[in-house]
Amino acid sequence: MHPHTNPLEAILKRTQWLVWLMALMALTFASGCSDDDSNPTGTPSGNAPVFGGTSNNITVPAGMANSQDPNAQLAYAYVNMANGISAHGGWFNPPTRAIAVAGPPWESTWTNGPLTVTLIVNETDTMYTWDVYLDGTSDEVVFDNFHFYSAWSYIDGSCGGLSFFGYDSSAQIDWDWCTESNGDFTMTMTFTDGSDVVVIDLLVHPDGSGEVSYTVNGVMVSLVVWDAMGNGQWNTWDSGGTPTGSGTWTAAVN
Repeated sequence: MHPHTNPLEAILKRTQWLVWLMALMALTFASGCSDDDSNPTGTPSGNAPVFGGTSNNITVPAGMANSQDPNAQLAYAYVNMANGISAHGGWFNPPTRAIAVAGPPWESTWTNGPLTVTLIVNETDTMYTWDVYLDGTSDEVVFDNFHFYSAWSYIDGSCGGLSFFGYDSSAQIDWDWCTESNGDFTMTMTFTDGSDVVVIDLLVHPDGSGEVSYTVNGVMVSLVVWDAMGNGQWNTWDSGGTPTGSGTWTAAVN
């Protein structure tokens, strides 16, 4: 059976988030480098905490990662999406040329052409927070103290979160994750575009088994579950909750 239509892909295409995000990742690299910097990235003044994303890289069984089953590939793609948190780290590591103010709160400001980036890092008794603001222009888009990124982490690193705000203020992507005391890793990725909301929930156990589901506007439309060997099963539903398909796959043999 062919894999179900992915509403997340449709929403991302409609809002052009991926194109915008890719452009901003390129800008991240450019903003962190200069001819005078032997070390292109630094930290805010003093000993400010640095945002590190998730505390561990999520892995799945090779039998699932190498499977040709489209639903296994879909689940594996969502795991890779969760691991992609690290791609956003450049925004939370200012270049050495940044103007820094000691904290807390720590503040760093740097420029990339006509764009000014400000990073504010703060702490409480239990968590750290990071906020990125943009001023100026980039690709003909005008920013006026625009709150671009927000992130947080418990001091012990067990849980954290990251939010990316679309420049038109109608799109938002949120990641929230935790590593539980038993080693289970959970992550919720929420993609919002106006009234459309896609939620992807990921659970991975220490042995590599796990599950991933996504809901569209409050209705679950897909659930994929796999074991420690990489064998799995999947179910799909339509927007009204009516089952539309189910199946299993056998782990690929290396």
